[in-house]
Amino acid sequence: MVYDRLVSDDIMNLVRRDADRVFVGKRAGYHCVPQEEINQILLREAQKR
Repeated sequence: MVYDRLVSDDIMNLVRRDADRVFVGKRAGYHCVPQEEINQILLREAQKR
């Protein structure tokens, strides 16, 4: 799962405990991981499946 700080704890609690989790560091108004890098992470993770 690729996620950021905008994802609530309630949603995170639905994710399987053994799932891969990739934090991309976004929160409202602040982006420590550039969108292009997030896109590459999403593509890489999708290709693993």
